[in-house]
Amino acid sequence: MSTTSKGKPRQLTDEQRAKMRAQNRYWHRRNRERSRERHRVWLRDNAERAKQKDLEWRVRTLYGLSIQQYRSLGWTCFICGNVSGAGRRRLHIDHDHATGHVRGLLCSNCNTALGGFRDNQYLLKRALEYLVRCQGAETDEEVA
Repeated sequence: MSTTSKGKPRQLTDEQRAKMRAQNRYWHRRNRERSRERHRVWLRDNAERAKQKDLEWRVRTLYGLSIQQYRSLGWTCFICGNVSGAGRRRLHIDHDHATGHVRGLLCSNCNTALGGFRDNQYLLKRALEYLVRCQGAETDEEVA
């Protein structure tokens, strides 16, 4: 970002921003390999920052959440209680595909299971009835 003579960020007009974007696109088209190499070097040197920026972009763009809202969802799978953390994969953001409403965080197994049942409550109920019929009912103490 350019600055004024006093070191403050310069406020650009929409027209100036559009002109800068066009100039940047032109440069990147003409210097494609150089641009890609610079990007690869930046990613290598800033791996954690790149990972964080990617997470923030995905959470904001795909689900309409701020990073604070995402973090407020917690660190455990809503269904099975698996914990996300260092060395583990991030939890999936579960959402209603019809409305886009975010429901919570799920581990990969629980997210895949719900997806397999196509979020259909009737199918999930039938699956539970099947398991109870074949295995008998379990109490919460037996599961833990």
